This record gives sequence, C-alpha cells and structure tokens, in this order.
Amino acid sequence: MELFWVGLGLFALGAILNAIGWQWHRRSVRGIDTGLLKWLVGVLSEWFGVLTGPDHTGGQRLAAFGSILSAIGVVLAVVGIGVWAAA
Repeated sequence: MELFWVGLGLFALGAILNAIGWQWHRRSVRGIDTGLLKWLVGVLSEWFGVLTGPDHTGGQRLAAFGSILSAIGVVLAVVGIGVWAAA
C-alpha cells in the first residue's frame, strides 16, 4: 500500500514541477528576469541537457524533469495497486 502512496506522491510532485517549469519558461520568454533557482538551472543543464537540448530554458528543463517524475509515479502507483491486490 505504501508503494501506491509513494507513486501517487511522485506523480503529484512531477505534475507540480511540470506546471512550475512551464510558468517559469513563459516568464523568461516574455523578458522578465527570473533570477531564482540558479543552482537548480545549473543542475538541470548539466544532468538533463540531453532531454531538452542546449538551447532550452531552465523552465523547460524543470518541466521535463517533472514529466519524468510523473511517469515514475504512475508506474509505482500501478505496481502498488498490483501488490496491494495480490496481498
């Protein structure tokens, strides 16, 4: 049962990060300086540059990371349901 809740939590966290990432991207496209989370942008650029390419914003990278977390969360939730049903 815990696996289901962890998966559901990861899905929700990923969806929130995805929404925040796209909001952040829209603000940076409009020219508003979003000087927040410079460390996070550096990490996302270094580790997840392959996901979105070199010419994308930190918001797009954050949204891509959120999508990955959501997908992992869905898989964990489905596995958790299967384990719970089998018990």
